[in-house]
Amino acid sequence: MTKQIKFGVAGWANPGGFFRLLQIGVLSALMLEFQLSGHAQGNLVNLYQWRNDTGNVSNPNNYININSRDAAYFYSGITTNFFHGPFIVEPVLSGNLNTTPGITYDVSFTMQLAAPEDVFGGASMSFGSFTTNCDLQDPENGDRPGYNPPLDFSFYLEATSAITPMTFYAGFADYSDGLSVSAINVTPVIDPVPEASSVTLLSCGAIVLLFARRLRDSFQGRKRSVGTVR
Repeated sequence: MTKQIKFGVAGWANPGGFFRLLQIGVLSALMLEFQLSGHAQGNLVNLYQWRNDTGNVSNPNNYININSRDAAYFYSGITTNFFHGPFIVEPVLSGNLNTTPGITYDVSFTMQLAAPEDVFGGASMSFGSFTTNCDLQDPENGDRPGYNPPLDFSFYLEATSAITPMTFYAGFADYSDGLSVSAINVTPVIDPVPEASSVTLLSCGAIVLLFARRLRDSFQGRKRSVGTVR
């Protein structure tokens, strides 16, 4: 009578053990991905949290309309000050951004001038200590109606502090102008946190390689352990 004796595969190498190991590894990777993604920064701009710094007017909110988190419309107007007399309102919209010192940010936005036939007073944007004037006029037609298409602006700027002030200013030339600012976006160019999807793939790959190695060693051990008893 011949009796064959086989030793079973270790618990970590059988299919049930493998799937339990894989499940634990994937869950761990997903938890790590969730933790890392919490540190990643998307668009830092939320105009609903910004403030209207338009001065010398009784109701500054009449001159800036927040259309969405990243878009606003600036209105001009005329007001009377007791000491200075009538003057054109110049709207200013400001906010503070949570930034990381030493990190470069992509600061971009779109402006469009809606003005009659006059001379526009100019617009500007500030990010920290950086300030730029935004030329919105067509070089041949000035700011005549229909000659001012939307213009895109983009800058790579480095933050120097944990809080970076950002400001949009509109210097109108009369009380019938208007200016739209949209698609305002401030995002880090180089995210200091590793890409979450890469972390997940690397973790799963390491688990599979570990399992393959242990399974190979286990099967080799099984072959050496199989014998016959008479």
